[in-house]
Amino acid sequence: MAREKPGVKKRWFSLVSTPEFNSTHLGESRAYSPQDLIGKTVVLNLMTLTNDPRKQSFNVTFVVHKIEGDQGVAQLISYDMGRAYVRRVVRKGTTRVDDTFMVLTKDKTHLLVKPLLITKYKADHRITTLLRRKMRDLVASRFASLSPAEAFSSVIGNNLQMDIKKSLKKVYPLTTSEIRVLEVVPQRRLGLLSPLLLVTPPPEPPKSETEEDAQDTDEEDVQEHASQSAAKKENVEDAPAPTVQERKPTKTKRAQKQKTAEEAPQSS
Repeated sequence: MAREKPGVKKRWFSLVSTPEFNSTHLGESRAYSPQDLIGKTVVLNLMTLTNDPRKQSFNVTFVVHKIEGDQGVAQLISYDMGRAYVRRVVRKGTTRVDDTFMVLTKDKTHLLVKPLLITKYKADHRITTLLRRKMRDLVASRFASLSPAEAFSSVIGNNLQMDIKKSLKKVYPLTTSEIRVLEVVPQRRLGLLSPLLLVTPPPEPPKSETEEDAQDTDEEDVQEHASQSAAKKENVEDAPAPTVQERKPTKTKRAQKQKTAEEAPQSS
């Protein structure tokens, strides 16, 4: 907090978001000088930022981290869901699946993630454990290739939630997939959080030599089969056309009986 300066009046300074959010005007704040804006926080309803009424149950928090001219530039550090929305989506006959963990972004920034899943039917402990594990792997893999601003954009745009629901429906049908909390964890708080909360992307399983040999064998078989098919086709095209042999007409039994009956009186 800036100390009071006798004889100096505070002025109003504008606050804008970072270019990732189109440098949107966030509001104004009073301070003696622009440098006093560093560290100020602004809490807004997401509906006012996106002009989307469906986002009125979510709040975002910005913090001023640099000064450009006479205005402060604030970056997004927190996204959270209102409790009223959570109570509205939880219904009878369903199972609520909560989780809390940390992930790393592309620039090694720690993000605290608190997702929320609502199953379509009652689910047992085995299913909820599997849902949490797969959800952690998916979020960790996705955020590992994104910057913090891109990670927030994917959540605000509902892209991450849709991907989670689409991926986990193979495990168990879901009615709701949301992110309750997504926030940047400052360095001073890392020591207070358990290191077990940190989730890293799952390693890709190495391809064994047996699988590589089998794949090479399959490719050779396919090529050999293709070459054999081509050779057979060439042989068929080069072979002479078969000749059609004339078949002698055969006498039917009725004709034979009639001939025998005609020859009988002559012999007598």
